[in-house]
Amino acid sequence: MVLTLSAFLSLALVGFFHTILGAALPAIRLSLGMDVARAGVLGSSAWLGFTAAVFAGGSLSDFFPRQRILMLACMMIGLGALFFGMGQAFGLSCLLVGVIGAGTGMIVSSSSALVMELYPQKTGMIINIHHFFYAIGAITGPLSMGYVLKQGWHWQWVYRFGGIGMLLLSGSFLFQRGRSRRERSTLGNRSLFLLLREKNMVLLILISVFGVGVQSSLYLWLVSFLKEARSFPIFLAGLGLSLFSLGVAIGRLLSGTLMAKVKHTRVLFVLLVLLNLILFLFVYAFDDRFVLVLCLLAGLACSGLFPGVLALGGINFPRWVGTTMGILGTAVGIGSSLISWLISLVSQEAGLRTGFFVTFLVAFVALTVVGVFYKRLMNSEIRKEGV
Repeated sequence: MVLTLSAFLSLALVGFFHTILGAALPAIRLSLGMDVARAGVLGSSAWLGFTAAVFAGGSLSDFFPRQRILMLACMMIGLGALFFGMGQAFGLSCLLVGVIGAGTGMIVSSSSALVMELYPQKTGMIINIHHFFYAIGAITGPLSMGYVLKQGWHWQWVYRFGGIGMLLLSGSFLFQRGRSRRERSTLGNRSLFLLLREKNMVLLILISVFGVGVQSSLYLWLVSFLKEARSFPIFLAGLGLSLFSLGVAIGRLLSGTLMAKVKHTRVLFVLLVLLNLILFLFVYAFDDRFVLVLCLLAGLACSGLFPGVLALGGINFPRWVGTTMGILGTAVGIGSSLISWLISLVSQEAGLRTGFFVTFLVAFVALTVVGVFYKRLMNSEIRKEGV
């Protein structure tokens, strides 16, 4: 029970760290003297670290006790958070943010494997509960950062608080034991190469890069967009990000029930249509209250994208579910890094309002992929499920 709660808490803190960087980005740019382009590189560093570690974390947990992997990941995040911002060197800041991102990637892959191992008869329920804790952390992070900045305190205090929490959690994993059974991957290099050549896998990777990658980019750039392009006060901009996270949390609770009754391909298509409409309205909406409503709706639209992609991956490749999860998680990290960097480049030249429009264009690519290959994905889903 204690190990389960520790795993839940570790993922909640991942949600916390995934959102506070975006909430603090305007203040970080000011205190560290960064322009928009460098801020984009800083954000991309977090997702590059995540990308490098999310697949490795799952693989390592097949050979070593998963609570030890979580202990190491929490320690990496804790130390990175404590030292981030202590110096003005841009390269060092990117390195520390990358270390934090790598730690979050290891937790995402290994903590999910751990709770599924602890509750093999209740996998669906336990994963939904597990990822709901991520949403709680993602809601808490922007609110905490917004409050600290509103009071005139330094943004680094939130990182220090989170870092201390991660180090304490790392210490708790040292004294906990899970199951001693170790699993070894049966997927060889040749089989992995063949899996990557599967057309449906390529389609799911593209949806992960362009669709789910938009969600991660919103976590990074939404506060900056609301503050600089729409002139929101910092606390209200942070509230917008928390509403986005709240939408993700509500959607995660609803998506499990919805996807049990409706085909995953259809749900993905509808969510991407809604996301494209919402992102278009973001740029051109005039009323500030309506923009906050759009933040909530954008979270709802994003909430089912990654679970839907993972579900389709499991349906299409049931023999290699773990490897499929690692591949798609890596694709999300790559998409998050590239989209965040692209937004910064466009914003540097044309302003954040124009740069934010990149999210709509990228989401439209994901919608196009699903739309063009809708029949193929739907038929494959029906055939694999035996319906």
